[in-house]
Amino acid sequence: MLSRFPGVLIGRLAVSKKYKHQGVGSQVLKFLKFWFAENDDKSACRFLIVDAKNEPNVLSFYERNGFEYLFTSELQEDLYSKPPKTPDEEIERKQTPRKLRTRLMYFDLLNLK
Repeated sequence: MLSRFPGVLIGRLAVSKKYKHQGVGSQVLKFLKFWFAENDDKSACRFLIVDAKNEPNVLSFYERNGFEYLFTSELQEDLYSKPPKTPDEEIERKQTPRKLRTRLMYFDLLNLK
């Protein structure tokens, strides 16, 4: 796994209740994808990254917009982001996984169609 990568973090993307379910969020993401994919040396980024709220509707939104999970499971992400201090703690966390508040997701601009 890469520990460093050329990416741009999209922080706190939200749509007003007045405009929800009208495709506004997807349009914003589409604009950002194409804007950063252009060769104008804006940031030399390859990935768009989000730390998405761990709620089914939010995760589904990003999945529909082509984002993938950085980690294959919540447990893997939890153990990586906050490594256990002892072997016993690791065993306990594997037996009773914690629910993460957010999930790391990314979009690879090389996959832009």
